[in-house]
Amino acid sequence: MKKLVYQLSTLLFIGALTSCEKGLMTYQGEDNIYFEEAGGAIDTRLAKDSTAISFAPVTNADSVVKVVVTTSGLPVNYDREYKLEVDPRSTAVLGTHFELPADKKFVIRKNVIHDTILVRLVRTPDMLDNQFNIIFNLLPNESFNILLKQRLNSGQKPVNCITKKFMVTDAILKPRTWQIGFFGNFTRKKLFLICEVSGATPLYMDKMSPGEGLFYGRQTQRYLNEQKALGNIILDEDGTAMKMGISAQ
Repeated sequence: MKKLVYQLSTLLFIGALTSCEKGLMTYQGEDNIYFEEAGGAIDTRLAKDSTAISFAPVTNADSVVKVVVTTSGLPVNYDREYKLEVDPRSTAVLGTHFELPADKKFVIRKNVIHDTILVRLVRTPDMLDNQFNIIFNLLPNESFNILLKQRLNSGQKPVNCITKKFMVTDAILKPRTWQIGFFGNFTRKKLFLICEVSGATPLYMDKMSPGEGLFYGRQTQRYLNEQKALGNIILDEDGTAMKMGISAQ
C-alpha cells in the first residue's frame, strides 16, 4: 500500500510540473527565437510587440533602445547566428532615423540564451511633425526556427513574438497614465499647463500614480478657476475654455 501511495504521489508531482511548464513560452524540439518583451514576459499584462517613443520630453540628440532576442532552447557551447531584418514597411530610414550595430551580425553567444541589440534612435527635424515606424522581423536560418509566432496577453489579444515595432516621434505624446476623469481630453496645451502648475514633467506624468493624477487635475482646475475669477479665461487648443476632467471639478 505504501508503495502504491508513493507511486501515485510521484505521478501527481510529475503532472504538476507538466501543468506548470504548459504556461511557459517553451518549445520541445528544434530551437526557436522570439523577442523577449513579447514572448518572454511571465506577466501577460507586460507582453507587447510595439513601443511608442517620443523625444519631446528630453533634449537628447539621440537615444538607445534595447531589443532582447531569446531562444526557446537550452544554451550550447558555441555561438549561433540568428537572422533579423528591417521590415520594408518601416517608414524610418536606416542610417538617418536609426542605426544598428556596425557589423550587423546578430549572435546568440555560447552558454547563453539571450542577445541584446542596441538600436540608436536619431532625433531628426522631420520627427516634429511625423511619426516614423521601425519594424524588425526575426527570420529562420540554419540555427533557429520561428515557430513561436504569437501569444495572448491579459486582454486575450494576440501579441506578435517575432515582429517588433517602434513608433518614434519628436511630438508630445499623451502620457500612458492620462485619465479623462482627471484631465479631460488630451491636448498638448493642456499637458504643458498641468506641468507648469504642478511642477511635473511630461516624462514623469507618463508613470504617475492615480493619486498623483487626481491631485494634478484638481490643482490645475483650481488654477483655471482662479484665473477665470481674475478675468483671464484660459482657452484650450479648440478655442473653448480649458477644463479638467469630471473627477477634478
